[in-house]
Amino acid sequence: MKFEILFILILGFSFTCIAVPLVNYFGLKFSIVDKPDSRKQHDKPIVRIGGLAIIIGVLFTNLICTKFGLINQESILKIDYVLAISSMLFILGFVDDFVTLTFSKRLFFQFLISIFAFSENIRFLKIDLNWLIPNIQIIELPYFLSLIITLIWIVGIINAFNWLDGLDGLASGLAAITCLGLGFASFGFNPDDNFLLIFMLCGSCLGFLYHNFNPAKIFMGDGGSYFIGSFIGLYSINLYNLNFSDKNFSINLFALFLILFVPI
Repeated sequence: MKFEILFILILGFSFTCIAVPLVNYFGLKFSIVDKPDSRKQHDKPIVRIGGLAIIIGVLFTNLICTKFGLINQESILKIDYVLAISSMLFILGFVDDFVTLTFSKRLFFQFLISIFAFSENIRFLKIDLNWLIPNIQIIELPYFLSLIITLIWIVGIINAFNWLDGLDGLASGLAAITCLGLGFASFGFNPDDNFLLIFMLCGSCLGFLYHNFNPAKIFMGDGGSYFIGSFIGLYSINLYNLNFSDKNFSINLFALFLILFVPI
């Protein structure tokens, strides 16, 4: 399994590194750039749709892993749901990179897509507070409360990474660190292979970071930060729910908060 993780990290890194120059060319050709002004450090236009390279890296890595059987059939459906929903949020951010949607419109669609995720059973089902109060019973969440907590979690993490994307390498670097934290927290306990998904994103973020270090050659834009934030938010919910389906697995809310401490 260690070989598979290393292979996935290399694939994600490589595909994204290859995609960045192509996305950069496309962005410059069609003037999809962040122009310099008095509030910004860069002194020349920089392409702001670099998130497209990140999603290309993840999707192509997933395609190779599926093609060569690194991911079993039971895991593919779970992975496809996370990728599909994160891709919807990428499209929302990508549109915003082109036409600049109002905050209220962005928030509306973020909640709408998060409701769809909830309807596909990506949700907080129970709360275990044993880490805080020993021997307390696990709390079954009522439907409405589960909906509220799930929506706040997903939308909150999306915007946390979006707001972090203000300095060169900050959002992609912290996303890579967060992915490693979530990946190693689930390594060895997950009953299927869907935990490999988080290493796909980690490799892609590292590949993008290579071009995004100060001085950045490309920006990820809202499309990239929405994709990363939703991906991590959805994955962390699935990871937390393993507490209640795998007796050998234990990751509590406090651990999730620690892993996501800086973005939160």
